[in-house]
Amino acid sequence: MATSVEESIAVSLEAEHSLIAYMPHLIQDLWAMGCALKQIVEAASSLGLSAGEARALDLGCGKGAVSVRLAETCGLLTRNVL
Repeated sequence: MATSVEESIAVSLEAEHSLIAYMPHLIQDLWAMGCALKQIVEAASSLGLSAGEARALDLGCGKGAVSVRLAETCGLLTRNVL
């Protein structure tokens, strides 16, 4: 069964297909979508990495919320890959 990209996105977001055209506007102000930001930062903090020397790679970073928080909280150098 062929599924369009829009239909796949709608299913993944548990949204009506008719809302897909409005999604950029609906989610524009969300800072961290679909991630457990607090848990990620806590896990990274518990590793005892050297601030300014350790690096983090944020794959599929979206708006970069995880990278920004890791840089602020842990002093990690970050690279975002969309």
